[in-house]
Amino acid sequence: MNSTLRVISIFKSIQGEGLMIGIPSSFIRLAGCNLCCRYCDTKEVWNAENAVEISVDDVVKKVKEFGVPWVTITGGEPLLQLKAVEELVIKLKASGFRVCIETNGTVKPSSNLLELVDMWSVSPKLKSFGPKIANTNIFKDLLGDVMFKNITSRVYFKFVITEPKTDFEEIKNLIPDGFPTEKVVIQPNCYVIKYEYLVDYVLNNKIPYRVLPQLHKLINLP
Repeated sequence: MNSTLRVISIFKSIQGEGLMIGIPSSFIRLAGCNLCCRYCDTKEVWNAENAVEISVDDVVKKVKEFGVPWVTITGGEPLLQLKAVEELVIKLKASGFRVCIETNGTVKPSSNLLELVDMWSVSPKLKSFGPKIANTNIFKDLLGDVMFKNITSRVYFKFVITEPKTDFEEIKNLIPDGFPTEKVVIQPNCYVIKYEYLVDYVLNNKIPYRVLPQLHKLINLP
């Protein structure tokens, strides 16, 4: 099988955020999003006219040319192209790559894909960020299922904070009971609040999550 993907871009860079920050990676940015948040910084993925159809085999070939061990599949929402993404991951893993998928947590991955992916970067969207669908995290239920408990070590959650007083209450309901707090990453919506404000809020309110920067914005990565 050699399916096609609707691709916005394929490039080599450094992981810019979350628990994988700083790791060299090949990025495959796929077209399509089911949320279209008003603060989105990659709105070019919304329009299908910006995408090109590329075969899975050609995507793998391009990634091999970059020669870095990690591959990040991102969007938009990459799981909207679930079958082709699963085929891509199977072929990447067979070629010796490690794979990270960045998802907004609204589209359920297949059981096979859950097991194949080395790191899931799950970024549920809060009401304050302005998505079409807010406060949805399919991974909360998945991690609560004994069948998938083993993937907890390969998942972290990332939240963009716009209104701290309400956002942190929402976050409590979006992470599984007992999930390690050191694997919950928060960052400010830089269009609205500054890092200094978020850090002060976290310290003053004894919030246990990790405040990490968006490296790609600080040093103008793609």
